[in-house]
Amino acid sequence: MTSELNKTILKLYGRFLSEDGNKVDYAGLANSPLFEQYQLDVGQLKVIQLFYNTVVVDVIIMLSFWWWFILFFAILFVVYRRQQV
Repeated sequence: MTSELNKTILKLYGRFLSEDGNKVDYAGLANSPLFEQYQLDVGQLKVIQLFYNTVVVDVIIMLSFWWWFILFFAILFVVYRRQQV
């Protein structure tokens, strides 16, 4: 997806940036279907990033829960074994 966005950016530069690189045709850019598609693609990228961040946070929370759960029972086991000796 990022390579497609890069290609779109280069097309937008070619169409709306002056040859000397000092001016941008903002009116043409705003009315461009290519720019509209670019905005939609970037919006999808944000959704993907949000989903990825949410999944990573959920996995970290789950792993930390199980880590403390196992640690708790390991400590209980050690205490129980010491009382048996």
